[in-house]
Amino acid sequence: MNEQEKYIYNNYLDIPIKRIAKNIGRSQTYVRGFMRRQGLIIPKHIADERKRATQFKKGMPGWNKGK
Repeated sequence: MNEQEKYIYNNYLDIPIKRIAKNIGRSQTYVRGFMRRQGLIIPKHIADERKRATQFKKGMPGWNKGK
């Protein structure tokens, strides 16, 4: 296992895939493929937590609201 693969294996639960890919200089597709081949699965509660963190909350202005 090379350094990039070790990094993915050690951080996939803590860091989103997009950021892992950027940190190692690879594509998101490479990271997802490696995870699939190794059987690494992000638990549903972690995926849901990451999803909620990026969603618009009630009362937040839209990004395309004109000014």
